[in-house]
Amino acid sequence: MSAVVDILVPSRGALFRMALLVLVAAVAVALEAAPTGLHPYSLPSPDLLALAIAVFAVRRPDSVPILLVFALGVLRDLMTDLPVGIGTLTLVLFAEGLRRISPVLARGSLLREWLAVSAAIFAMMALQYLLVLLAFVQPPYFLTLGRQWAITAAAWPVAVFLIRWGCGIRATPADGREARNGA
Repeated sequence: MSAVVDILVPSRGALFRMALLVLVAAVAVALEAAPTGLHPYSLPSPDLLALAIAVFAVRRPDSVPILLVFALGVLRDLMTDLPVGIGTLTLVLFAEGLRRISPVLARGSLLREWLAVSAAIFAMMALQYLLVLLAFVQPPYFLTLGRQWAITAAAWPVAVFLIRWGCGIRATPADGREARNGA
């Protein structure tokens, strides 16, 4: 009976990390919804919500439940210019994919995480492009998507640093990473 309770009821630490994720995600969505970069030659901003969810999913997968990611995705879709549902679906798939490979990533280096997250962000953006195309809506230009992917991928170490030192989110201790190199 206690095993079922452990699965259904998260620990206090996991609840605290979920609350931190909501706070970080709210800031990310607010920054994404802010009217910046409106000049035609301005660079696209990184996908801050995806970065925040990726850091939590890779470092502490127990604090990224699928319903929370879904709710954050819907919030972002409603507050920004994304088609409602497409961004949420790809964000949920992105988070779940990273959660599943987090034990493998936890035993590796930051570079390994960076490459895996960059590939996952690329897959998420490619799926968004295909779904928008299938919905008979004008998809964004490839060059714009490529720039956004590159900027988002380049922002990964910054996001890890800010969330690790700002919120204290470290890798799960059971994976051996903290004992080996303190990450």
